[in-house]
Amino acid sequence: MAKNLKLESPSVFIGKQGKGYISFGSGQPDLPPPKEALEGINIREDLRYGMIQGELPLREALSNEYPESTAENFVITNGASEALDLIFRAIGKGKVLLPRPYYYSYPHIIKLGGMEPLYTDLIDGRIDLKDFHKKIKKC
Repeated sequence: MAKNLKLESPSVFIGKQGKGYISFGSGQPDLPPPKEALEGINIREDLRYGMIQGELPLREALSNEYPESTAENFVITNGASEALDLIFRAIGKGKVLLPRPYYYSYPHIIKLGGMEPLYTDLIDGRIDLKDFHKKIKKC
C-alpha cells in the first residue's frame, strides 16, 4: 500500500499546463469584463435569469435556419456539460463510449443519466479505431 497517498479533487488540475497535464479549462474567465461592456449593460434587465429553454428570439432564429423545425425544438444550454446532461437523462439507458482523457464531470453526468460509461484511449490525441470499433459494439 502506498504511503502518503493523497487523493485530490480533479479541480486542482484545471488550468495547469506542462508535462503530464492536459487542461480542459473550467470556463472561469481570467479577466473581468471591460469597463465599457459593463457601462452598456442595463443591469436591471440584462442580468435577469432567462427562460430555462433559452431566449425565444434565439430559438426562433435557429428554427429559421432549419425550416422543418420550430422554436420549441431547440434548447439553449450554458455549455456542453449541461447539454450532455440533458441528453443522457432523456435517453436514460444504455452505454456511452467516452474517449480518455475526458472532462472530469462526464462519467458522473453519464451515470446520473442512468447510463454506463465505457472508455477508449486516445493514441497521440487520436481515437484508436481498433479499440473504438471493438467497444462501440457494446454500446
